[in-house]
This record gives sequence, C-alpha cells and structure tokens, in this order.
Amino acid sequence: MLNDKELYNIVVVGAMNPRIHVPFWYSQFNLISKEEYDAAIVAASTLATAQLSQFQFAGITVLCLPDRWEIKTTKRSDLDRMKAITQKIFDELLMHTPVMLMGFNFIWQKATNVANVARHLASRLVEMPFGLADVAPDSGEFSIRRVSENRLNAITVAPSPLPDSSSYVNISINYEYKFAAVGPFKLEDTVFARYAADQKEASQPCSEES
Repeated sequence: MLNDKELYNIVVVGAMNPRIHVPFWYSQFNLISKEEYDAAIVAASTLATAQLSQFQFAGITVLCLPDRWEIKTTKRSDLDRMKAITQKIFDELLMHTPVMLMGFNFIWQKATNVANVARHLASRLVEMPFGLADVAPDSGEFSIRRVSENRLNAITVAPSPLPDSSSYVNISINYEYKFAAVGPFKLEDTVFARYAADQKEASQPCSEES
C-alpha cells in the first residue's frame, strides 16, 4: 500500500543564470554546509550547464533554468530553510535579478475511503447542471481559482497519478504572485509577508480525514 506523500516547492520566474546556481556558489555564501557541498558534488543527480543546473542537499533540491528557479522538498520541516535560502538569494545576493513571478506549491497525496477516486470525482462532476448526465466518464478533477490584486490561488483535486493508487487523491494548492515591471522590491516585504498565512491556509484542506 502507498503511503501519504507530500511535495513543497518555491518557484521564482525571471531572468536566471544557471551557471551561478551550483553547489560551490551556495557553499561560499553559507547557504549549504561543507558536508552538504561535499555530498552534492559527487551525487549522480547533480548537473551544471549553461541551460540547466540541479543539485540536492539534505533532501532539498535546487533546479535552475534560464527563466525559472525552484527549490523543493518532501518534508514540511524544510519549509523554513527553503524560505530563508530563497529570501537571501533574491533579496541580498542576487537582488538585481529581474523577477516577474513567484509561487508556492503545496501538494499532497492522501489515502481516502473511496475505492476509485477517479470515478468518484467524475460521478460528482456529472451531477452538476452541465448536460453531462448521460456521460459515463472514467475520471475527473476539480479546480478552483481565486484572484485578488497580484495574487492567484488555485486548488486542484484530482486522482493520484501514481500506479496502484486508485484510492488516493492528489490535492494541489498553488499561490502565485506577480510583480510590477518597474521598481525595486524585497520578497521579505511582499510575498514572504504572506507566506505563513498561505501555508496555514493550504494545510487546512488536508487536515481532515477524507
């Protein structure tokens, strides 16, 4: 039987330089320890090219493309460290990097009491007044979006994509923030001022038994 799974990530979209985001650079600014650096440089998953860089330390993964930087983990206990690393990089070390968008993603795979989540979600959808009553779908998913000023919140409830997981549901909650094209800003004063509230709000749908 599968276990419940979690995935958390912070994504920054802008003009990135993958050559910078390598273990050596992170170690020079004490973003990772010497032990974490030593492990990262010999890991098979570590990549360092002009178009893509990737490395892992203590269960946290950093991935950088020319237009996107991401830090992710499967452990909730890593969230504070991920936030601190992101803030130090883009508020202090690379504060001149043009940033257009930033997002938090909270993704859970949870066990349910439903034998087939895909068909259960589909059956609920065809009950809605959309003229789908005569359809016999095999799968379905729900998605809700809320927009306020520069903030987008999206919630998706869908079947688990993993094999042998018909009774598991995926709950994905995303918070996305857009930045003005001009003017300096700090993540600490803008997006991260909302981070604790977003994290608390995102945890609520997964705190009850399905």
